[in-house]
Amino acid sequence: AVVSTQSTGMGRNNRYKDKRRMARDDKFNRDAHDLAVSERSRPEGEEPTWARGLGTLAMWDFEQCDPKRCTGRKLARFGVLQTLRLNQRFPGVCLSPTGSLVVNPADRDIIKKHGLCVVDCSWAEIDNTPITRLKIGYPR
Repeated sequence: AVVSTQSTGMGRNNRYKDKRRMARDDKFNRDAHDLAVSERSRPEGEEPTWARGLGTLAMWDFEQCDPKRCTGRKLARFGVLQTLRLNQRFPGVCLSPTGSLVVNPADRDIIKKHGLCVVDCSWAEIDNTPITRLKIGYPR
């Protein structure tokens, strides 16, 4: 087989992808800036609009992922949710990878009253994760 050294036009396609990527990043940066400005202009003690109607947000973190890329840890760093210890009980709805029920509109009152919690673990290590030891009020 003869290998051609001529360009196949892939460079043009890559430039197009780069432009799309830069446009997406610009939009993300503008949205993040707008959110930061709106948060600074929000009166002290007032709940942000995205959090209205939610109760407590919490997470059990099994530290099985990259801490720099983990969304749950980032939310905890920003104070959006609280991190729970393994033996700590959570009375609200808990989203778990082993849950058998789905979240439905009937859970709204439970979430408002008791809050929402997630289990942050890796699918690759799900067998080694002690999810059965968690004290969950309403598993989903």
